[in-house]
Amino acid sequence: MITNLRIHVAKHLTAGILVCLLGLQVWAEDPDSATIKVDSEHRLVTGPDGKKAEHYHIHAVIELVLDVEGYTFEMAAEDLSRPIRIVLMKDKTHVFSVLFTEKQTRYRISDKNLLPNFGQSGQPWTFTGFQPGEKWAVSIGTDGSAKSSDPKSTKFVQVWTGVLDVE
Repeated sequence: MITNLRIHVAKHLTAGILVCLLGLQVWAEDPDSATIKVDSEHRLVTGPDGKKAEHYHIHAVIELVLDVEGYTFEMAAEDLSRPIRIVLMKDKTHVFSVLFTEKQTRYRISDKNLLPNFGQSGQPWTFTGFQPGEKWAVSIGTDGSAKSSDPKSTKFVQVWTGVLDVE
């Protein structure tokens, strides 16, 4: 009888440990963030075959993790000397950016590190996360182009852009 009780307790204890471990695995993914992988399939260009890029679909979150590992950006060598930025844009007045460095492959993008573009009123907009029904463009590019006749050009030159549909 005691042996059966020990076996019974051991089975339930093992099952409880497994549930706890599986629970930790589920919670290891942050419910407040979504990860997107930069790739060619989502690059917002229409190729010679007329095929449009796929959109990313994310749930409402306050943080985006952008994974650029393994993607090769097509950028002119002379443009590499200019600042490279990641830009988030919901519309013309809700534009935010963060600096991009070649050594980093994952970017956690949130209100903690985004620099706001100034709105029409001259006041910066506050980034409040990605809300259901919104559509955002995520771009990586340089400030200006070495090919520009104005060396202080601040025109943003995109080298990769993807679209986020927030569900």
